[in-house]
Amino acid sequence: MTKSKNDSIGIYIARWVLLGYEAAASAAKAPTLCVAATGRGGADELAAALDASQVMYGLLRLTQRIDSSTTVKFACVSWLGDAVPPMRRAKLSAVRGAALDAVSPYHTELLNVTSAADVTAAAIMAQLEEGKA
Repeated sequence: MTKSKNDSIGIYIARWVLLGYEAAASAAKAPTLCVAATGRGGADELAAALDASQVMYGLLRLTQRIDSSTTVKFACVSWLGDAVPPMRRAKLSAVRGAALDAVSPYHTELLNVTSAADVTAAAIMAQLEEGKA
C-alpha cells in the first residue's frame, strides 16, 4: 500500500464525521456535542459506527454526477438509537438545532434514522436525485 503525501505528514482527510453527546455529569448540565467517530469510507462505514444507545448526527461527503460534471454533496444523518431512553430523547431533541448547525451546510438529510441498514449511499443518492436536496 502506498502512502499519500498527506498521510506522511500526518494529515487525516475524513469522508464522514459522526457527532454524539458526552455523558452528562449531572442531569442539570447541558449536553455537550463531541466527535464520536470519523472515517475515510462511505455510508456503510458510517452506518457501522452508529450506536443504538446514542442520539448522533453524521455528515457524509459524496459525489453526484449531473450531466457532464461531478459535484460534491453533503448528507446529514440524524440517528435516534433504539436503546435511547425516552427522557434522554426528549432532552436532546431540544438541542437538535445546535447539532445540525455543527454539521451544516448539507444538501439532504436522512431524518430520524433508527436502523443502520437504512444508512446507505443508495438511499442518500435517491433523495438527492428526487430533488429533496
